[in-house]
Parts: sequence; structure tokens; C-alpha cells
Amino acid sequence: MPGPIESSGSIETFCHLSDAPSSRRSTFSFDAVAAGDRVAICFAAQDGNPPYALKVKAPNGALMLDRIVRELPTGLPQSEPPVEFVVSVRGRYTIEIREIQGTQWGRAFLSVT
Repeated sequence: MPGPIESSGSIETFCHLSDAPSSRRSTFSFDAVAAGDRVAICFAAQDGNPPYALKVKAPNGALMLDRIVRELPTGLPQSEPPVEFVVSVRGRYTIEIREIQGTQWGRAFLSVT
């Protein structure tokens, strides 16, 4: 089973496991996200120039989160904390991140059961 996040683009989106051992923090190991769960997301990019624009859209298209991220949370020690939000309904959430002054971007879809 591929898991609940499908990511594309030059900036990868993945779920952060805050209670996992440090060797697994930047990996993604669960198979399902349910309505009511708190999701923590991080990003991986080869080369990036901050700041970044981050948007999270609910399954109905409503904008849940719209913020400027000065440094990407990577899930590694000393990085910014993961971006957290609560998924309240079932469906497919869209996560979009892009450099404000650059060409890197990422789009991910989070499936909530």
C-alpha cells in the first residue's frame, strides 16, 4: 500500500513522525490517516531559496492554511518544526508549496479515510 501522501515536483512532501526513533523521523511509515487526526508535514528539497509559499486545501476546495515559510521543516534535528493541521473530514487534501522567488515547487495529495 503506497500510503496516504502522493507527492510530485522538486519539493517533496512527507509526514513527520514525532514519536518515532530519530533514525525514522524523516520517513513515512503509516498507511492511513483518519478524519480528526493531527497531521505533521515536512518537506525535502535539493536546493532552495527561502521563503516559500505554503497552501493546504480541504477536499471541498476551501483554503485551510495559507502561510509563508521562512525555512523548510525537514524533520531532522535543528530544523524548523513540522507544519501541523487537523484533517476534519474524509477526502483528498491538496498541499502546495513553492519558492516565492524561484522555480522549485511541490504538490502533494493527502488521502483521508
